[in-house]
Amino acid sequence: MSMIGDNPSIPVGNNFSVSSFYTIRITKAIQRSDKDGCTDYSETHGYGDCIQRQLEKNFLYYLGCYPPWFRTAEDRDLEGPICTSPFNATKEGESYLRSLILKSMFRSFIDYEHDHCKPPCSQFLYDVRLSGESRREESVNWIGFRYPKIITVKEEVSSYDKFSLIVEIGSSLGLWLGLCVIALFDLGVDIFAKIKKH
Repeated sequence: MSMIGDNPSIPVGNNFSVSSFYTIRITKAIQRSDKDGCTDYSETHGYGDCIQRQLEKNFLYYLGCYPPWFRTAEDRDLEGPICTSPFNATKEGESYLRSLILKSMFRSFIDYEHDHCKPPCSQFLYDVRLSGESRREESVNWIGFRYPKIITVKEEVSSYDKFSLIVEIGSSLGLWLGLCVIALFDLGVDIFAKIKKH
């Protein structure tokens, strides 16, 4: 899931109310699953589960324990201790934690990525745009979202697949075999005509 566009927000502490209207366009992007850059995840174990498992491994590797707020994928039991006191992280561990903290501070959500988790072949893309805003002297702020009735689907398909290749090879072999049979028949007629002359 990816989101682009405006980040919905409500101003706080003003003497007026803000009513914001956002339009959300949804696109479903489907890549070919035979490509190397994506994976078809099952409904029970998705991309988020893969990232969660990698986070489990990274916390245990870098810290030797899990932060108290950390939960495992599918609410399994943790495979290591929970951090209960200040820990001495290595430079590599400090760098890893710093990158996670910076990602969470400067983005509205943490978009985790990992080399072992390929992105899903089917993803929803959300384009959020501020379409209108009004200010009134009331004490209630609110946000309205407008969704289109149609979702755009972009599907990547092979223009030339294995079946098409087999058809091309078979067609070419058939053409050349047919020409060879005609040439052999023609050669046989010429030989028969020369023998008949002598």
